[in-house]
Amino acid sequence: ELFFDAVGMGLAATPRLPVRELISQNLEEPNARHLMLLTVNNAALRLLFESGIVDHRRAEVLFGGTYPNDVSDVSVAMNLHRIKGFMQQPISLVMVHCDSLYESLYDLLNQHYMEHAGQRYVRIAHGSASRQYPIHRLFRVVVVVEQHDAYYRLAPPLLNRFEKQVFLRKALMTPADEALLGRVRRFWGAVVDCIDSANPEAARR
Repeated sequence: ELFFDAVGMGLAATPRLPVRELISQNLEEPNARHLMLLTVNNAALRLLFESGIVDHRRAEVLFGGTYPNDVSDVSVAMNLHRIKGFMQQPISLVMVHCDSLYESLYDLLNQHYMEHAGQRYVRIAHGSASRQYPIHRLFRVVVVVEQHDAYYRLAPPLLNRFEKQVFLRKALMTPADEALLGRVRRFWGAVVDCIDSANPEAARR
């Protein structure tokens, strides 16, 4: 709102594309930055497939983790090996809880590619070793992160590598859905108020 006020444009009169459309456009554009979806309880992972934005037949999902075994050198090496295979295909790779891999994928996420004889390559590093690997021109990365982590934990240099969208269930709701949700909330709010008024002692506790 501050931006639109500063440039003299009315926010209400400015057309805005739905988040779903913005995500679809990103994934369809080979030269767009890779995508980071900010969500709650990994909701974006299910919504991507449920909404048809990403097709199961043209996507892979890679889950990382925070347990010691998930961030060991062996686990990182195995996941990097899988990614090297994925990125030779015209697919979207959806990464969830893959913090231990981002450093190795620095050039990939920054789109620092090189080309030779019509083939595109990108450097993948692990420890002190690094090597160029082939990458398909239509390969895309989608990183799913918790909204709170993006705002308070993740490093700005990592965030700056991506196009970012907040993707929650409400992004797929129609006006009719929102109206129904409003009625449901008002109904349960009235139920709670009725219970509290009927039992004031319990409400105070």
